[in-house]
Amino acid sequence: MSLAEVLRTKIEATPGLAEVLGSLLDRYAVSGRLPQRSTLHASSAVALELKEIFSVGAVQDVDDGHVRLLLKSVCASLPGGETALAEALASALGRPLHAETGERASRLALRSGLLELLTSARHESTRRYLRSSLAALATPESELSALASERGDSVALGETASLTRAMDAALDNGELMRVQRFSALALGDSKALRWGGELFKRLSTALYEHSPETRARVLELGDPVSEAAARDLALEAHGVYRDVAAASALCFGPLLYEKGADRYGDVARHAARGECARLTVSQLANATVQRPRFRRVSLIENLTPFLDYVDALADAGVEDELAVCTGGQASWAVVRLMRLLTPFRLDMRCACDLDRSGVMIWRSLMKRGGVRLAPWHLDAATLETYASRGQPLSRAERRRIEARLSQESAEEPGHELLRALLQHDVWLEQEAFSDESLLDDVDRGER
Repeated sequence: MSLAEVLRTKIEATPGLAEVLGSLLDRYAVSGRLPQRSTLHASSAVALELKEIFSVGAVQDVDDGHVRLLLKSVCASLPGGETALAEALASALGRPLHAETGERASRLALRSGLLELLTSARHESTRRYLRSSLAALATPESELSALASERGDSVALGETASLTRAMDAALDNGELMRVQRFSALALGDSKALRWGGELFKRLSTALYEHSPETRARVLELGDPVSEAAARDLALEAHGVYRDVAAASALCFGPLLYEKGADRYGDVARHAARGECARLTVSQLANATVQRPRFRRVSLIENLTPFLDYVDALADAGVEDELAVCTGGQASWAVVRLMRLLTPFRLDMRCACDLDRSGVMIWRSLMKRGGVRLAPWHLDAATLETYASRGQPLSRAERRRIEARLSQESAEEPGHELLRALLQHDVWLEQEAFSDESLLDDVDRGER
């Protein structure tokens, strides 16, 4: 059998092989050369067939779902070399060997594919992304053209199709879920959207740059210090998180909750022994809280002050307070817990570092949790009292504070504290003053 006949037989027997081999031919059609090396998405069955076709040494497993083809040695060993392999691929796939006009043909193919995706996109933000990609095809900065040049038109369009499906799914999403489950629901493959991978980064950028709703939600998650940091929060802003540990809440107090007919009191039992307990966002899913035994909820940003405060509550025998560590910008588990407690109109308060980030964490918690949080030693007076223990503001941080003050109303929570930060030119970690503020409140019974 000729090489073309072998390829044709394998293509007919192995779903997905035609797309992978077609991406190689796309490269040849555009540039007149096959790639010397190329990383491609391939199922395990397709990877096995590629190893039989090109040899085990020419096909490397990169990670789950991807292989790297090394074609230089393959072409060197074939009579007729690179041209013979390209002709065999064209014959087996039933396609012309050469595109009509190289790059122009590639742009036409990409344009056609984007227009087709545009008709199926469900959200205006997704369509805005696709229209932006269409406009960019005429420029040297086109991300899609660069991807097509590297991996072929079919692969570039396939990945863009995955991105648009995931973008629509993120904009539709109304629940909290791990990225693996989201990827399985949106793309049919739990490993297709690896956290921090190429598709993840492209999706995050597309959401942040083309969805006003996403940008607003990202700002609710905090005050990112850069555009890159903001883009990284785009999927989390739609409830897609990395792992259970990153979506948990460390708690102390007499908390009881119910799921169906079952009652869960692990947090309360641990608190009775002077211990904290961690709740994950999945444990709180579909939970309800009856009238709580505690009258106050205290949110504390940093772990050390939180643990010191918990020890003080336990030593004082306090049984009517729930303490929760936000761990910096609050996880979805903390937010979900706040939402469960909202109907009871409890006395809720928040203690953070005395800096811009602390103010933004406080504001974010109120917006995301739908609760009113009183500032707890989170004000200009506390800063003035302990300013001598503070650290100098950097120039970049001063600019961020000045920019925020110029953009917001003086009625915004923490506005006075932001002005005091500039006035004193310092910021304060909780650890620098919590022993004489939070803990003294327990000692004085002023909780």
